[in-house]
Amino acid sequence: MYWVFALMLLSAVLEGFGIVMLLPLLKSLGEGAFGSDPLTHTLSNWLGALGATSPVGILLLIFALYLLKGLVFFAATAMSGRLRAYLQRDLQARLYDQYSQMDYLYYTRRDTGHFFNVMNQVHAFVHVFYSFSQFLIGLLTTMTYLVMGFVVAWAFGLMAVVVGGAILLLLRRFNRLARTLSIQTAE
Repeated sequence: MYWVFALMLLSAVLEGFGIVMLLPLLKSLGEGAFGSDPLTHTLSNWLGALGATSPVGILLLIFALYLLKGLVFFAATAMSGRLRAYLQRDLQARLYDQYSQMDYLYYTRRDTGHFFNVMNQVHAFVHVFYSFSQFLIGLLTTMTYLVMGFVVAWAFGLMAVVVGGAILLLLRRFNRLARTLSIQTAE
């Protein structure tokens, strides 16, 4: 499970670097004054060491970063699917083992639907596990983007946090209002 999160974090970092590489690209195209920024100076030196000083070279590097990000994301998604399948198989195997050791009297006193419901709960548990892992992956990606935003331009990163927080509070208020109206309509 940790491999999935590590690969998703690597995927977010690679995408963040792909976005950050737009700064030297804009500088090489002559759009704006990016030369005074220490981050851009460091990126320009790094790109110069790689031999990617032209716009085409920078575009190829950005393409390579996004291609690598796609491969890492594919590997993480494949591992996540395999992990969910293994979890479901393991839980159902344990449940079948418990069913096979069950006393016949207990089986006759229970509704047959009860046993099917227990099997369906295994599927629901696997879905909850998937939703929780997607939440954690989204949280990691968001934190990576915020860190990249602060590294590139701290004022822009701060603005993103403040505006994002304000939008969150506004949407929570709208959600509360919608819930109240829904309850009133249902009554």
